[in-house]
Amino acid sequence: IGHLYFQASLLAERSGHWVLARSYAEKAKALYEEISDQANVGRLLNNLGGLNFLLNRPDEAIRFLKDAFSTALEVGNDAEAARAVSSLAQVHLRGGELEQAEEQARQALKLLADRDDYLDEIGSAQLVLGRALLEQDRLDEAGEAFDASLTCFDQLSSASHRASAWVAQGDLAAKRGDDRRAAGLYRRAAEALQDVRF
Repeated sequence: IGHLYFQASLLAERSGHWVLARSYAEKAKALYEEISDQANVGRLLNNLGGLNFLLNRPDEAIRFLKDAFSTALEVGNDAEAARAVSSLAQVHLRGGELEQAEEQARQALKLLADRDDYLDEIGSAQLVLGRALLEQDRLDEAGEAFDASLTCFDQLSSASHRASAWVAQGDLAAKRGDDRRAAGLYRRAAEALQDVRF
């Protein structure tokens, strides 16, 4: 039943029904706690952190994500710990706490070193790192992080992941005053996400 609620939460989140997704996630978490399944409790804490952030509750999001991080470390799952700290970096980036976002993104990347099975998370952490560096006007470092992100996403063959990297590269080009390159990257991202091809 816990797995069913977990999947229902993911489906509701993808459909944009964040309150419903949070409700299902809370039910799944409670069921996992009853059977002492700490690995899945940690995953749910991470998801609850993300959902609370989407619902404009950043303080609760941070609390859930910190709990997810410590739970993952307790059960010896570095990859899930990296996912939680990467999510924390995202929250801090969007809150304007750039140095903290940079530090946490680097921590996530360190935890995920040589984990080819987590390319999505590595790419996402590189993207957050790049955006934190971009906002600090460290443009060359940001470009390197965005390139690394795109390299990861190219291996996933995911249009939406690649599009997010192209948008970030476009933002970097715009910051450098290269509006033509920025427009080309934004267009590439938009075209990659189109459902209609003909």
